[in-house]
Amino acid sequence: MVEEQGNLVPETNFVHTQSDQDIFGNTHETYPRTATQFEKGCINSDDEARAYYAEHGAQECIHAFALAEILVRRKKPYEAACLYGLCYRLHSKSQKQFPDTSTLLLSRLLCFLKAGKELPEHDMHLLAAQAPVYARYVATMRTIWRGQAADLAQSLRGMGNAFEEFVSGEEIDQLYLEQAKQVQPSVFERHIGHEGTVRAIPPLLCLYWDKEPPTEIMENIYFH
Repeated sequence: MVEEQGNLVPETNFVHTQSDQDIFGNTHETYPRTATQFEKGCINSDDEARAYYAEHGAQECIHAFALAEILVRRKKPYEAACLYGLCYRLHSKSQKQFPDTSTLLLSRLLCFLKAGKELPEHDMHLLAAQAPVYARYVATMRTIWRGQAADLAQSLRGMGNAFEEFVSGEEIDQLYLEQAKQVQPSVFERHIGHEGTVRAIPPLLCLYWDKEPPTEIMENIYFH
């Protein structure tokens, strides 16, 4: 990730290697239902992920998901995308199983973008079929982050109200507000509305948990 005008944007890196081809395709059922050598290589790229794998393995979807989340937190989006692919492969494809497949695909595709990689069209088609709103979100961020948005406002309209599909405090809130601020900075400026009330989108959003928040909630708050 690189910093551009105060915002973090993905690097652009479209030089594909054999490893890229393996990782781009690892949602396909033709791959084994176990961690491959290149997937183990992604796990071994991080000490925390390696320790988790040594204790839990990656034979079950939930453990592959935990490994992907560790790699996200450790700022290794490319390796995380690889593990989300393994997780998708191990998933039963039942709508009752956590996490659901559309969440896995969304997380995987966003990780590819953050790593400066192109998106596997196979995965984009899968996501569009399962969750069209998520697919529009990914497509919009790809256009914006690639600098291909001739009209940023139009791009945001294409995303629509995708943020309503997520709980408050998810990454989409930050990404959407960053772009909205560029389109119309005035929405963040304080001004007096009717009956003397101050109207503005607050520059800082604070999230609260009533008491004893789970570890993953605290990690998510620190991460964002």
